[in-house]
Amino acid sequence: MAGSYPRLAIVTGADSGMGKATAERLASNGFDLGITFHTDEAGADDTRQAVEQRGQRELAVVRPSGVVVLGATAGKAIFGPSFRVGDSCGGLTGWPDEGPFAGKAEPEWVLPTTHPSAVLRSRERDEAMAAFVADLKVAAEAIQQRPAG
Repeated sequence: MAGSYPRLAIVTGADSGMGKATAERLASNGFDLGITFHTDEAGADDTRQAVEQRGQRELAVVRPSGVVVLGATAGKAIFGPSFRVGDSCGGLTGWPDEGPFAGKAEPEWVLPTTHPSAVLRSRERDEAMAAFVADLKVAAEAIQQRPAG
């Protein structure tokens, strides 16, 4: 493969159940993670420890140059409850100054976009796919403009 890219994911609800299982599986497959939780901080800490035992890092210690936020659940986890996908798609923005990820990761850019499952559920699937691809092209351009280092 021409180039190596870090494998990063943010898993919402990673304190228990499917979220915890997803985080552990992604870590086993080489992903560094950002994990969120609603009320079970101890459960989230258990997940963090499980991720680290698999040799991966929590996002707080990873410094990605950019983050693509897929959908409302991830957007609300990062930006807070007022986040709306439709108001945010298509443009680069900054990392939030408040919330669970404030002061962590701090990428150069963030691109909120729709979740791929929303594209598949859309009655206007062709238009939704075109908008999703256009958003991903914005992210690709941001990556290409990043100085080598």
